[in-house]
Amino acid sequence: MALQKLVVAKGQSTNRPPLFDGFNCPYWSTRMLIYIRAINYEMWDIIIDGPFIPSTLNVVTNEMIPKQRIIHEETCQVKESKIALLTYNYEMFKMEPGEDITRMLDRFTNITNKLSQLGKPILEYEVVKRLIRSLPKNWKPKV
Repeated sequence: MALQKLVVAKGQSTNRPPLFDGFNCPYWSTRMLIYIRAINYEMWDIIIDGPFIPSTLNVVTNEMIPKQRIIHEETCQVKESKIALLTYNYEMFKMEPGEDITRMLDRFTNITNKLSQLGKPILEYEVVKRLIRSLPKNWKPKV
């Protein structure tokens, strides 16, 4: 009875895994399974079966060869191309026909936020100027 009280008293939290003190392993393993599945349901399958490693069949030797992951070696070049594309979208930004103002502001904010995240922030007054210029002619008298 005292042993069971000790197991329940320690390690019972949704923020940390259950504590294994060397006793009552079936209870601990069930609690651990529940804890891991609560975090990520497919994680338990990975623990039991191992990770999925994509592979290809070598036709000559009839062996499975793990595929290599494709990594952008020129990260700066990828970043610069993203900045160039977003800058073009920013410069050519216009309100679409039939688009309401909230949808237009959402599109515009997404472009400016992505540019900021990539390290090219735009000054506030430039954003306001670009936004006013992007409005259609029927909005001009109101602005």
